[in-house]
Amino acid sequence: QSDQISPEELVIHASMLAVSTHMFLCTAGPLISAIFSIPSLSIRDRRAYCLLFEAVGLSVLQFKTLLSSKTLDWVEYAPNELVELNGEDMYFLYSG
Repeated sequence: QSDQISPEELVIHASMLAVSTHMFLCTAGPLISAIFSIPSLSIRDRRAYCLLFEAVGLSVLQFKTLLSSKTLDWVEYAPNELVELNGEDMYFLYSG
C-alpha cells in the first residue's frame, strides 16, 4: 500500500470530477440562475403563470427556471403583423 496516487489514477479521477462538475452545473445552473436573477415575477409573467402553468402543477420556481434559461420568451409584434407559425414552438397570445 502506497500513500501516493499513480498518474493514471489521477487522470481518471480528474476526468471524472470534471465531467461530474459539468453535469452538475448544467443541471443546477438554471435553477440557481432562477433563484438569484428573477426576484419576483412581472405582472405579465405572473398572469401567464396563473393562466397557463399553475393549473398543470408547475411551481413558481420551475416557471422562473424556464424564464431564466430562455426556454420561455416574450415576443412582441406590431398590430396586424402577420406571424408564421413553424409548428415546432408553442405560442400563447397575451393580448390583442
